[in-house]
Amino acid sequence: MKIGIVGQGAIGSLLAYYFKDLAPVLLVKNLETNAKEIVDIKGQKSLLDFEKMLVNAPRKQYTIAYVFDCLIISVKGYQLPLLICHIKPWLDIKTRLVIIQNGMGGAQLLAEAFPNNLIYAGTTTDAIYATSQNNYQIAAIGHLDIGPLWEMLEPAQYSPKSLKTNTYSAQKEKRWIEQFLNFHPHAIYHKNVSQALYIKLAINAVINPLTAILQIKNGRLREYSQKVEILKQEIFAVYSAIELEYFPEALSQAIDIVIEATSGNWSSMCQDVKHKRLTENEMVLGYLIKMAQTKNISTPFMSDLYSQIASLDAAHT
Repeated sequence: MKIGIVGQGAIGSLLAYYFKDLAPVLLVKNLETNAKEIVDIKGQKSLLDFEKMLVNAPRKQYTIAYVFDCLIISVKGYQLPLLICHIKPWLDIKTRLVIIQNGMGGAQLLAEAFPNNLIYAGTTTDAIYATSQNNYQIAAIGHLDIGPLWEMLEPAQYSPKSLKTNTYSAQKEKRWIEQFLNFHPHAIYHKNVSQALYIKLAINAVINPLTAILQIKNGRLREYSQKVEILKQEIFAVYSAIELEYFPEALSQAIDIVIEATSGNWSSMCQDVKHKRLTENEMVLGYLIKMAQTKNISTPFMSDLYSQIASLDAAHT
């Protein structure tokens, strides 16, 4: 398979690590370093040579010589609009897009920009963090949830032309996705992936903003159980209002399990704030607050957290 990975951060590097035997291609606008070392939970080291994987600033005619089977997109949510502008002139209709996102809303942006391509949306509970500029440590092997966007959105929102061509075959697509998912040790395919995305959104919405504002590791959230509970209840109120099928007690427990399992980790948003980088606040809390507003649900604690992080983001733009 001809696989492109867009994004050279923690998740993009982890996906490249999983794909290393298939020689993936990494697309990056600015190459910070030529190689990164990945250390897995067994202590085994793997060096990713980004120079060999690099395709920089592709041109429209590039697709004539090389058509990707899929592009895996793992950039930050706020980077997605610019990325769309970069790839729109040369992306072939045969290329599938797979977006692995923190938060939500990115898949819908892709559907608007590429209405005729097959798009898959996914999320992962893998835990990986940078130990230095050139090194990443895998802290926990999670699972990858993925599913077709056309089953998640209404036809009026997204009905790709690729589904209606004579070359499309449901069986062929099933075989492709099965082959594609073999790269990850714990991949789960969902016909409708929305529930998995909303579960991960709730986990991110509790852990990331609180650790970012408090500047603490995930495990110390146990010391702030009241804040965690308030945030959970506001999220659950939004989910009930949109009639999401979920079990509040099970989701609450899932959040607690992730806090425990990643107790020694700094969340991605916490690290972004610490290093004065933009956060994915809009794709996480911002997405939830917009849903709450459409249903007239009050979320005072969530809104306050959102405003605090938005102020930090504004200072870094």
